[in-house]
Amino acid sequence: MKNIVYILRYAYHIDKKILPLFILQQVIEISSNMVYLFFPKLIVDEIFGEGRLQYILVILIALSIILLVITLMKNFINKIISKSKDAFEKKQEHYFAQHAIKLKYTHIESKEVQDLCERAVRNVNVLEIITSTIGGIGTIGTLLVVVGLITNLNPLLLMVVVMTVFINVLVGTRLKVIAFETGQQTAIYSRRIQYTNKLMLNWEYAKEIRINSLHAFLQEKWNEEYKEYTKFCTKRTNKYYNYMYITRILDSVQYFFIYGLLAYYVVYRNLSMGDFILYTGATTQVKDGLTNLINYWRDIQLKAAFIDSFRAYFNLEEEVKDGILNVQHILQEAQNIEIEFKDVGFKYPKMEQYVLRNVSCKIANGEKISIVGANGAGKTTFIKLLCRFYEPTEGTILINGVSIGEIKLEEYYKLLSVVFQDYKLFPFSVRDNVVLGNSLDSERVQEAIDIAGLKNKFLHRGLDTTIYKILDEEGIEFSGGEGQKLVIARTWYKDAPIVILDEPTAALDPISEYEMYKHFNEFVGKKTTIFVSHRLASCKFCDKVFVFDKNTIVEEGTHQALMVKDGLYAAMFSKQAKFYT
Repeated sequence: MKNIVYILRYAYHIDKKILPLFILQQVIEISSNMVYLFFPKLIVDEIFGEGRLQYILVILIALSIILLVITLMKNFINKIISKSKDAFEKKQEHYFAQHAIKLKYTHIESKEVQDLCERAVRNVNVLEIITSTIGGIGTIGTLLVVVGLITNLNPLLLMVVVMTVFINVLVGTRLKVIAFETGQQTAIYSRRIQYTNKLMLNWEYAKEIRINSLHAFLQEKWNEEYKEYTKFCTKRTNKYYNYMYITRILDSVQYFFIYGLLAYYVVYRNLSMGDFILYTGATTQVKDGLTNLINYWRDIQLKAAFIDSFRAYFNLEEEVKDGILNVQHILQEAQNIEIEFKDVGFKYPKMEQYVLRNVSCKIANGEKISIVGANGAGKTTFIKLLCRFYEPTEGTILINGVSIGEIKLEEYYKLLSVVFQDYKLFPFSVRDNVVLGNSLDSERVQEAIDIAGLKNKFLHRGLDTTIYKILDEEGIEFSGGEGQKLVIARTWYKDAPIVILDEPTAALDPISEYEMYKHFNEFVGKKTTIFVSHRLASCKFCDKVFVFDKNTIVEEGTHQALMVKDGLYAAMFSKQAKFYT
């Protein structure tokens, strides 16, 4: 019951009109049921009784008017509900998306959370749950009338109806269990199949697929997943329809008892034909009402597990714990920034092994830091911790002596300009992609574009040029290097005091890379800069190098000092230098 209350509150939060509309729909439905139940009795009794034509005409006219009003009301409310359902689904999709973009980054990377989200989106239809809940309440209202009517004739008739309904429901319950188990497993199969399809459809993979002749390979992967899916579905479908045959037989037996008992009353108990019609309709409504009510309840109960997933998804923490301090509180008048990691360690939730441990370092205001190390050494985790995508499992990260966790998240992000290696461009205008959430200055946007080396890229529509063709047929495609340049322009435009460059030249051609290195100091100015790169030549123009190995910093110093030390950094640099000599 708590889950149902949660869903109803959730629906009211999404759209306050949706619940009253469904309730009004049920009131109209109950009224319609009562009209169809009682009016036929009046007409038939008059036909087999005195046969007064005028009386019959009055009843027919009254019935026609009432049915017309009910029909018009039904059509009107159904039209409104149809529109409201569409609007509700759009609002719900947006509500899901809003929650997703606020989730802690560790949740986003978790396969368990991805599966939870899939179950919540795929298996919980809020509108269906509302229909079942309010429909069940409406059914109870109808049953109160018809059960009282049948009991007044003979309680045995009600007992026969109830008994046959419950026998049918027992079989139906098994069908719902099969459907529930199928839905749980199907979500997993569907995600695997859809992922392979998305790879084929994703133009970002087009070159890799073609150059490596992956058509047959991907088709084979899809065939394997689809074969497992169809095998599972065939087994479940056969089991499901075996039970369906039983329900059809029970329906026939049920009708035999109901109509047989009523026929007995007509022949031996002087039940009028009008009453026969009335009680036939009443028993049918009791049968259908009880079946629907039990089905509503059973559906709600079986969906409770899915609702648990739904609630669990929305109970996932949003972002890291927010602070209370503003940026100016820590920058003070000098606008200087000193970053310090004090014995910082991090491990993923439910994992025992640390991916970063015992990291202590200081980055002075305006320093240019290069971070190097083998893959998996902890470089990316270091950056994600500084970006507050992760919270340290142990230790503290400080800016000007203040824990970054005490700073308001929105304020903290104003300190950072980041070029991620796996950067993303949005299918909007060039201007939008550079400015993003910052205030607009068109002259600075153009300056950023020029500095990044894209001056002649947008000659036709200028800054209004749309990126990609997803939303605009006249949009333009970007090479990896051009996309990275645009992200660099975005970073320059933001003008934050801390710049983080994660493999910023990975997609650049050698000339563009040379130009960036040449103008590196001009690009970052006096900003505190952290430069992550596998190309160790970049370390020469940095003030300090942090060398990561085995999930911690093992060496620290200038390029010259580390070369003299002849440790891990010197070995890495010397091996890489051989390729350029």
